[in-house]
Amino acid sequence: MIPEPVSQRSSDISWSRPQDWRTLLTAVKRSVCHEPRLKSARNLAADIRRELSGIFPVLDGLCQRSCPWCPDPCCLNARLWFDIKDILFLLLTDQEMPDQQPCSHRNQPCRYLGGRGCRLPRLRRPFTCTWYMCPTQKAILRQEGDLPAEKLLSGIERIKAMRKQLVSETGTEKFFYRPP
Repeated sequence: MIPEPVSQRSSDISWSRPQDWRTLLTAVKRSVCHEPRLKSARNLAADIRRELSGIFPVLDGLCQRSCPWCPDPCCLNARLWFDIKDILFLLLTDQEMPDQQPCSHRNQPCRYLGGRGCRLPRLRRPFTCTWYMCPTQKAILRQEGDLPAEKLLSGIERIKAMRKQLVSETGTEKFFYRPP
């Protein structure tokens, strides 16, 4: 049986219990990983990966210029989790799956935060960790001019659109929370 995601208003994180996380991953793997008809989904995931590789240098530069001196790191306060789009991307690009959700409750900091930043490679982080920019990073980006900001923001928007398409290509809408 597939564990249900929780309401976004809940203080719990979807699939945060280890057994729910493992059950979900097994169910998604069974649904998508060995389906020959999902070649287009694998190609789409590869396109997402290429698009990500184009924006990672900009994001890494923003982090290097802001995070080490930040008095209130986002990673200590962010309440994030892997959603089904993250899981699909990781599975379809043959990435190693994290052992569990970054947080098991919305009041906990990310378990992957280490002394020198995130312990997960950028490619394996929840997408929220990729596209979120703090006010300091936004200010740095504005100082660099319109072209770098536009390239980054348009890349993020393309990735968001492709991630939505990944869900419809794989038929995994059933893994989303639907309000009563």
